[in-house]
Amino acid sequence: APDLRTVEDLKKYPELFPDDEDRSKGRIYGSIPGWMADEVLYKKYEYYGLDEMYNYTRLGSEATLFASLVSAYNLGKPWVGYCYEPTWISGKLDIVLLEDAAYDPELYMEGKCEFPKQELKIVSSSKFAERAPELLEFFKKYETGSQLIAEALAYLDETKATHEETAKWLLKENDYLLDEWLPKENAEKVREYLNK
Repeated sequence: APDLRTVEDLKKYPELFPDDEDRSKGRIYGSIPGWMADEVLYKKYEYYGLDEMYNYTRLGSEATLFASLVSAYNLGKPWVGYCYEPTWISGKLDIVLLEDAAYDPELYMEGKCEFPKQELKIVSSSKFAERAPELLEFFKKYETGSQLIAEALAYLDETKATHEETAKWLLKENDYLLDEWLPKENAEKVREYLNK
């Protein structure tokens, strides 16, 4: 369905995502029961009138939800539902995020717009800044994105590497980060260490 790009477009395609237990409707996988995302998604499901043509399925855990997505993906079957990022899934599988109206804090809890973007901040105490100014400089420059973290999580999952091995792999694969995050001499020292 090349023109399936938005949440609202789902109205045109319930037969593409069949509910094996109720062939008269499609199936949408919601978030984990008890998560705020599930409350918002269910309201979105109703707001767009998807309840008329889809059943909303809540699976009991993140592992079960992810297993349903991976299983469908590996079998080449369509799947529509909730998946946050970054996860190993978003780093490993070629999945598509359906578009929605731009985030609006007034409309979000009613399910009428996209989820807000999450911005994580690094904070420190003044004592840390005094004791480790070079680390403070590093943290000021440190910036990453969801896709990069997802790729690292996928590597961790696929290879069963340790966190340290994964960090080394990530820096080798994305060498440019060293120049963005570190002074030149330190970046070279890290490169030497990584290439031992």
